[in-house]
Formats: sequence, structure tokens, C-alpha cells
Amino acid sequence: MTVIENVVQKLAQLPPSQKLEVLDFVDFLSEKIHRKEQLFNPEGLWAGRGEDISLEDVSTVRKEMWGKYDKEDQL
Repeated sequence: MTVIENVVQKLAQLPPSQKLEVLDFVDFLSEKIHRKEQLFNPEGLWAGRGEDISLEDVSTVRKEMWGKYDKEDQL
């Protein structure tokens, strides 16, 4: 039996209120994955804001901001 089949079988045995809780949890997990993707993707962070930011732009800014600190200062 696959994971999906197992989940469907167990879900069918739950009362309606708990089925809604399962649905809420699945939505939460989906949103959590989507947020992680946005955090690692500059286009996701700035989507809909009218900005055109590339990974190269982000890398340049990071170097400008953190380049002045020595590794000893970070300890």
C-alpha cells in the first residue's frame, strides 16, 4: 500500500471535524514549503513589487555589506 493510499484509508475513518484538521495541516505544510522556496529565491521575495533583482545583485550587495568584516570579528 502506498503512503497516499494509507493516508486516504485512515482519513476516511476520521470524523468530519478531524478531517478538516487534517486539511488545515496539509495546507500549513504546503504553505511552509512555498515560503521556504520564496526565501531562497530573490524573485520570490520581491515578486509583485516592480523590482528586477537577480542572484548576482544579491551576491554583490552581500559582498559590499559583509566584506568589511574580518573573519576574526565574526567570532
